[in-house]
Amino acid sequence: MTANVSEFERTKPRGTHRKINSAINKYEAIVSRAKPMDDEEAVKVEMSYEFVKVLKGIRKSFLAGE
Repeated sequence: MTANVSEFERTKPRGTHRKINSAINKYEAIVSRAKPMDDEEAVKVEMSYEFVKVLKGIRKSFLAGE
């Protein structure tokens, strides 16, 4: 099984990895700079926080070669 992981690491789609990281950075920026002024902005920040959690899980699985 280790050989498969090594092969995956060798041929891993780097563009996909960059896109995942870019999405994480986008939503982390929304979370970090936002000071919700109204309910709509509060929902946007909360959704961005959830997106970050989901995307980090996807990235973890991607890097593990799952």
